[in-house]
Amino acid sequence: MAVTTSSRASAAARLGVVVVCALALSSIIMVSEMLFIQPSPHQLVGHVANGFLSPASTASATYAALPASSGMPSMAMMGLAVSGVLALVGRAKRVGRTARQAAAASTPASKSARRKSSRDVSQPGDDYDAPKELDDESVDEVMNGATPTLDSVHSPDDIRKMSIPQLKDLCDDTRRFLVRSVSQTGGHLGSNLGVVELTAALHNVFNTPYDKLLSGMSAIRQGGGLSGFTKRTESPYDPFGAGHSGTAMSAATGFAMARDHKKRVHDEAVQEGQQGVPPLSPEDDYTVVSVVGDGAITGGMAYEAMNHAGWLKLRKFLVILNDNGQVSLPTAYNEVHTPVLSSPSFQDARNTLKLAVKALCPPQLADSLGRIEEYGRGLLSSYSRGTMFEELGFYYVGPVDGHNLDTLVTVLKNLKQSMDEGKITKPVLLHVKTEKGHGYKPAEVALDKLHGVTQFDVKTGKKEAPKKAVKEVKPEPAAAEAPKKMAYTDVFAKALIAAAERDSRIVAITAAMPGGTGLHHFEKRFGLDRMFDVGICEQHAVTMAAGMAAEGLVPYAAIYSSFMQRAIDQMVHDVALQKLPVRFVLDRAGFVGADGPTHHGQFDLAMLGCVPDMKICAPGDEAELSNMIYTMSKLDDGPSAVRFPRGSGEGVPIPVVPEFLEPGKGRVVKVISARGVGIIIGVLVSQDLGARLSECKKAAQALSEKYGHHVTVADARWMKPLDESMICALAKGHDVMVTVEEGSIGGFGSHVLELLADKGLLGDGKLQVGTIHIPDKWYQADTPENQLEKAGITPEAIVQKHNHDITAASGRAEDQGIGSVGRGALRGALPERLTVRLVDAPLELCRIVLAPIVKVGEEKKKIPGNLKGLSIGLEEDIVPHKQVMQDTVMECVTYLPQKTSVYAAWLGLLVRPHRVFVTELVDRAAELLGDCSSVLAMKILMRFLVELANCRCVLFDSVLAVIQELVELRNSEEVHNKEMPVYAALHGLLVISSALYKDNKEAVDAIIGIAEEMKKGRAERRSKLASCVAASSEFVQEDDFDRLVGAVVSMRDQVWRAEESKESPVLLRPYEMAGLAPKLAVESTRAHAGSADY
Repeated sequence: MAVTTSSRASAAARLGVVVVCALALSSIIMVSEMLFIQPSPHQLVGHVANGFLSPASTASATYAALPASSGMPSMAMMGLAVSGVLALVGRAKRVGRTARQAAAASTPASKSARRKSSRDVSQPGDDYDAPKELDDESVDEVMNGATPTLDSVHSPDDIRKMSIPQLKDLCDDTRRFLVRSVSQTGGHLGSNLGVVELTAALHNVFNTPYDKLLSGMSAIRQGGGLSGFTKRTESPYDPFGAGHSGTAMSAATGFAMARDHKKRVHDEAVQEGQQGVPPLSPEDDYTVVSVVGDGAITGGMAYEAMNHAGWLKLRKFLVILNDNGQVSLPTAYNEVHTPVLSSPSFQDARNTLKLAVKALCPPQLADSLGRIEEYGRGLLSSYSRGTMFEELGFYYVGPVDGHNLDTLVTVLKNLKQSMDEGKITKPVLLHVKTEKGHGYKPAEVALDKLHGVTQFDVKTGKKEAPKKAVKEVKPEPAAAEAPKKMAYTDVFAKALIAAAERDSRIVAITAAMPGGTGLHHFEKRFGLDRMFDVGICEQHAVTMAAGMAAEGLVPYAAIYSSFMQRAIDQMVHDVALQKLPVRFVLDRAGFVGADGPTHHGQFDLAMLGCVPDMKICAPGDEAELSNMIYTMSKLDDGPSAVRFPRGSGEGVPIPVVPEFLEPGKGRVVKVISARGVGIIIGVLVSQDLGARLSECKKAAQALSEKYGHHVTVADARWMKPLDESMICALAKGHDVMVTVEEGSIGGFGSHVLELLADKGLLGDGKLQVGTIHIPDKWYQADTPENQLEKAGITPEAIVQKHNHDITAASGRAEDQGIGSVGRGALRGALPERLTVRLVDAPLELCRIVLAPIVKVGEEKKKIPGNLKGLSIGLEEDIVPHKQVMQDTVMECVTYLPQKTSVYAAWLGLLVRPHRVFVTELVDRAAELLGDCSSVLAMKILMRFLVELANCRCVLFDSVLAVIQELVELRNSEEVHNKEMPVYAALHGLLVISSALYKDNKEAVDAIIGIAEEMKKGRAERRSKLASCVAASSEFVQEDDFDRLVGAVVSMRDQVWRAEESKESPVLLRPYEMAGLAPKLAVESTRAHAGSADY
């Protein structure tokens, strides 16, 4: 009790001192007001009677119209001023108390509505009161009304020449233009409408772009159009780029320091007498103006900048606080004295009194009087609001009605003059009161003031779908209704509410984004006891969540991915280092569309992925997100994060009972086998992290249907920890692996590559790995669809990436001497001498086969445009790109005559020995050849060659299947003596296959058996086949594959000679072009070419 009594006595004493000092200082201020503004006696008495707190629209306009002068005061006026001070102070205290009571009585039921920041971008019509509609006449005026004043403005010079009435017309035109434009494009509307007068006044008073005007305000933005935020490369009137709140004052401090540094260097050079120093122009000594919102000023960075700028005592430095009431900052208002406190005359009197006090009073008393002066000025200006800024070293002026142009222009001119003349030598903060959405009724009554909007109806302000051209279609029978696609944000909110109902420890945290993150739904369910909006303070939010987790709560910090960048240090040191289980919910991951590069959430995976003990997951659909939110509530051994994009999900049903997803475990979601190829084990795998899973599925379908690839699609679910067992298994069973993510380099794909390298799955050349991610560049404002297309994160881009990597794998295989896409498996199956010698074979075969194609194509004038270039390149030993050659081959098969298409089909084997592609070529060749008796033989030959080229997929069963087809061919009635060379070639291929399988006794026995079967038949055939078999057996025994390669090279003259004489039948070509028949087969064919059988 004694302490309480003492405290009250102390407080009373302090109050007494304050009252006495305030009386004295108020007298001084009143005297200066009479000295230099000279109101009439009845005006002054009237204002004293009303407590100098009459409405701004009356009092402010009155004082703004009064001219400044420098006359001497009369004693009567001084006495009258002193006599009114007591009434002034008492009235101020009463009005302040009444204002606070009124503010408390008018507090909304939901505190978050009062606290809602200008940063929250909830859409109109979502959980907000219905906007007030415009009448039809007003709608027509907005949409079709002329804007003559705005149209006459071509630069700020035009605005500086305008009178106040003209400025008002300009503001009306600007509002009309903003509503009209943003209703069609979407954008930030409410905040722009609120600063129309302020913007006009700034350009009217200050010399932009020489005076630096920095602002965080948004503008209309579209793909290929204006940015949504200030952008240096877009306009000379944007001196600094912005996107995140609270940066303007720090940048402005840098501008002011650079200006003063240049001036100091110049002055020193002049003083030293340096020659040739150019004089400074008035534009070099510019004023720096930064405009900050009441939401931005809640962030710590703003106060860091003010603290530094105040300590530096920066001159010609003006901060304009745009207070639109969207953040709760209680204050009492008195705009009457704002023009007085900003006027140069008042500054003269103030500075004179300061000098007198300093000269006549002891230092301690002078300092005390200075403090009293600051307090008294704060008392008159805004009761208590300005004290904090004064303590930070700013000269506080305000509040000012931000929609009263008369007051705004007068105050800004007074401040500019005072700063230019050196009468204010410290930073200035001008407090401007605005109304968000001012001048557009639907915005004025909406709780979010129509801050961030999509296309909307001008009449009502309600959101409407973008207008698209609609084609008339005939009505179809009613189909089953497609599942409704929920926004990922809403899925998160519902999942968190469900989890919080089960666990009372769960709390939610947001940084000024309750609507944008969906946590306004959480607040409605649980109130402000479990949902905490900290303002634009991500650093504070993260460390506060860490404190909650340390005390056993289960905090979910819902922060936009882009905004999370501001709290990386807190996430690392305060959360992860202590292994505190904070759950980070990163909304707007990936591209966000029209907000542009300042808001893309592309860096979170790279930033969080390097932090120890951090678990990171990303859902492929809505159900996965719901399960992940539940799973995170059970992870108590460290921090975790989930990321998801802006927009809607896939329309999959959300489980009623969520499933726990084991960290580090992915899933295989789709396996597509190639059509018509049953023996293939696996060629391609796509691994996805997050919401691009649907693109991977579409790409897989296209790869299968169009190219015949075998594709596996896997959903990694977790980037950290990775599912190592699944990834390694997929790597071992596929030729190509492609990772897909909507994030920057250094993310999921990088982690997969590091894993494969650690496991030794990259060094042997058996696997081609590609990564699809957001390229290392900035993407400007556009639609998310266009941004994804430009970044190459679409089904078409994934297909192209797969095919490119297959080509790269094929090229690497050729470098190793195998000439196929076999990933090095063929190299292990063939003897070493063969792998070395076959390096030159593909190029030589291409030369052999390409020559007749070019010749026939030129004769028929149907040669593809790039075929000639291929021919020249081959002659110069340049191996062309595989994809180009494949396209050329397909054109040859389609457009060239029948005989030449056979060459083209074989060239396809050399160019891209992929089984399905070759099968298509063979089918096309068979179609062109019609009833030729060698069709079956050629199909068997080419099919076998495909098996040989893709040796890693050659199974014992497939070899036996080919052998069985040969047996059927031998028993066919179509086979006659003239096809002996074909038999010889086929038998040579069988011998090669026996060499590949020489350690497989069963395979060798089967091949020898079919050779014996081929000996049976008519006598005239038996001897010829026997000699072929004998010679082939000799090849196997000697293992002399050098002679095989020599046979390939030696065939060129024979092929050309046969083509020129036109005597070589088509039936000869399959074996000739194969290039793999033993030399004896070639000689045997030549020996029997002139016989009757041939």
